[in-house]
Amino acid sequence: MKPPTSRAELVDVLQKARLQKGWSLRRAAGTAGVAHSTVQGWFDGRHLPTHALTSDFLNLAEALELIDGVEEREEWGGALGAIRG
Repeated sequence: MKPPTSRAELVDVLQKARLQKGWSLRRAAGTAGVAHSTVQGWFDGRHLPTHALTSDFLNLAEALELIDGVEEREEWGGALGAIRG
């Protein structure tokens, strides 16, 4: 999947993928290996994944089937950097 280009688009893509999977925020947090409040902030758009949590975020995006393969993972990582500005 093409990586998002804005915070709003990222939130929209994440929410749709989570709802399509039928996952709770707690399940998403467990999958990412981060605190529930951290994942909630990502899904609400209150904050973006920090550099330190980028790998955890990308693992979550893969589990949500938003990323398929190394190339898309790198694209998403670059997109996060661009969105962070």
